[in-house]
Amino acid sequence: MTGTKEAPFAEKRRESVKTTDTGFDGQLGETNDHAPLLELNDRYERAAFVVDSEARLIEANEHAGRLLECGADVRLRGSFIEFAEKNRQHSFSDTLTELHDRSTGSRREFIIERPSTGRRPIHVEIQKISGVDHFLIIAVDLNDTSIGPMARLRQVFDLTSREADIARLMATPLTEAEIALSLGISTNTLRSHRKTIYAKLNVANRVDLTLLLHRLA
Repeated sequence: MTGTKEAPFAEKRRESVKTTDTGFDGQLGETNDHAPLLELNDRYERAAFVVDSEARLIEANEHAGRLLECGADVRLRGSFIEFAEKNRQHSFSDTLTELHDRSTGSRREFIIERPSTGRRPIHVEIQKISGVDHFLIIAVDLNDTSIGPMARLRQVFDLTSREADIARLMATPLTEAEIALSLGISTNTLRSHRKTIYAKLNVANRVDLTLLLHRLA
């Protein structure tokens, strides 16, 4: 990476990972196999990690470094990726074991809920990416998503301008009451628009809506 100050996370990872048998020297995003994939996810503001079947960290992008520096939901213990919540960690380990025996491209998804913090969930996708048991973990913090252009949103899903505005706001941490107030409409009117938006986008809730709009970014 050029032109940026290296996060403390990178130093920690260099020290803990460079002696493993992966041959990785600890430089974020600089190995040949996965660098383009990691850089692409950086552009889409997604944390991306490449791990082996034991969850040992091989590579990560800048957004992953920021997520690990926070340490509240996903952290680096030694040279291994770990989820802070015990049940989620068990699910993560089970998922790696399951994907180990599946073909390249197989994937699983789950949500890390954070109700006690008032923050929206983190969406996690794990995908087997090579025959040597490397796995790509992509984590999207739904508090920090970027939404694609509203014109494209209206065109793709045949939304009205008002529906597109509401869809964009519903993909933020604002409550429905706050969204209604900002638009000068009642909460009942907002919920009526929400029902129409969900039907047009074929989603069931705000998490699904946010993920869909994030993919359009």
